[in-house]
Amino acid sequence: MTNRLRHHLLGLALVQAALVLPLDLAAQTRPAKGAATAGGPGAATAAERAVLRVACEGDNVGAAITLNGRFKGECPVDITVLEGRIQLRAVKQVDDSRERTFEQGFSVVGGTGKRIDVVLGPVQLTADAQQRESQRAKEAQQRKADALAAAIKAAEGGDASAMYSLGRRFELGHGLPIDYAQAAAWYGKAADAGDGRAASQLGYMYLAGSGVRSDKPTAMKFIKKAADLNDPRGLGLWALNGYPMRGNDFAPEAISLYQRGAEGGDPQSQHFMYVIGSAAGQSAKSQEWARMSREGYRRQAEDGDFIAMFGFADSYRYFEYDNARYMEFTRDAIGAAEKAAAAGNSWAALKVALAHYDLFHADSGGNKDAEKAAAREWLKKAADLGEPQGKWGLANMTFD
Repeated sequence: MTNRLRHHLLGLALVQAALVLPLDLAAQTRPAKGAATAGGPGAATAAERAVLRVACEGDNVGAAITLNGRFKGECPVDITVLEGRIQLRAVKQVDDSRERTFEQGFSVVGGTGKRIDVVLGPVQLTADAQQRESQRAKEAQQRKADALAAAIKAAEGGDASAMYSLGRRFELGHGLPIDYAQAAAWYGKAADAGDGRAASQLGYMYLAGSGVRSDKPTAMKFIKKAADLNDPRGLGLWALNGYPMRGNDFAPEAISLYQRGAEGGDPQSQHFMYVIGSAAGQSAKSQEWARMSREGYRRQAEDGDFIAMFGFADSYRYFEYDNARYMEFTRDAIGAAEKAAAAGNSWAALKVALAHYDLFHADSGGNKDAEKAAAREWLKKAADLGEPQGKWGLANMTFD
């Protein structure tokens, strides 16, 4: 009888005997002279050998099977093994860098049979690919460290753009711990050196009390400086705060400033131009401003700027009335704002509270109680951090 036929008959016997070989079948499991078993080469008594059936179905078929590190064939396969401890591994390549695997450790007793059903796991990187990814991650981390060192050196050397970038790093926690005092200091130096972005960012921080004490006169000084430097965001902030609306009407000076800010790429100014254009019946142009505003907020949100992230979420509420996406992106923004609040930003804590308040009213599902509790919790946190509107909200906001 050939080994192939012997193994075939053994497979039938395994199925018929509930996968336990009687000892009187052990003689049929004897391999040809000199054949290797999973436990090692050479002869072994019948009582020391067992039959292992490695079974698989569907896309698990064809997986390479190793027992204790030695290749034994492709699944499905029947293998004669020595009794003892066995570590089975099945691997099926997806491509050069990805694979699916299955591993199981077990013991077998001589004179018996055992069946293992291979069910491959999800696609994962191969060991070599994981090493390559790890090396790439280390190199990327080193590049970030080098870039940070270069930015600090340039900022300390008086480069205005580098000073702004360093302030941004401190504000958002990019490669450095969040430190609003340091952020404000570097923004101030950059603004003094003529960087409009730094002036508008510092002005906003003082206006909102975002990481620094709220100080409107100081805020307006820097916002006006940013506008004079033709910074797009500064133009929009100056329009909003220097020329407030008269009832439902925009001041002509504000419209001019918003126009300039929008054309320069400021998402908030573009949002206001959408409102102004819609009121004037300029539908096509308004929709273009809306598209540009959302895209601008999206780019800024990629840096983890919670203000931009809330702006991006709001674009789905105001431009498309897409409540589901508004809620989805608002929750993303909440996560970023919570990080800022943990660093002591009272304005961020208030934004989290207001977001939960909005979600309380927007959510028609079963989360209203949770949103209400979260809104109250974050109003208290904002108040504890010194945000006046947090105290006002606790006293006056209703959840009807």
